[in-house]
Amino acid sequence: MHKLLIGVNDEDVRLMLWDTAGQEEFDAITKAYYRGAQACVLVFSTNDRDSFEAIPSWREKVEAEVGDIPTVLVQNKIDLLDDSVIKNEEAEGLAKKLKLRFYRASVKEDLNVNEVFKYLADKYLLRLEQQTAEEPELVHTTSNKIGKNLSSIRNLA
Repeated sequence: MHKLLIGVNDEDVRLMLWDTAGQEEFDAITKAYYRGAQACVLVFSTNDRDSFEAIPSWREKVEAEVGDIPTVLVQNKIDLLDDSVIKNEEAEGLAKKLKLRFYRASVKEDLNVNEVFKYLADKYLLRLEQQTAEEPELVHTTSNKIGKNLSSIRNLA
């Protein structure tokens, strides 16, 4: 688990980040990681076709466990575009099909990483405000924590 503090609209949001590493053999264990998550990042690697093809399955697993939460699709390792095994049209098409906001990022080059987390933190705060407006007596127990599910930790390391 990693922790990150991010400022969004004059509010501090503490993100607690979990990564399931995309390992099917640990499926029962990984469910515990994203149970209660408030947002999700689905990541595939520019140079790993299997990670791209696993995205729809991971999306289904997350939705089955936590429902409809703010989710984004991230293509990581765009610094390796010369070695890409996924066409731009395929990645954009998947995002459109799954109705997800799409980011191209490079953790190595620190490109678009903060934007992903700021977007999700903002979506979480908006959802929290809406819930509070609809049910003012509702006490939110996660204290502005956002869980993040990644399809592959090795892409972000």
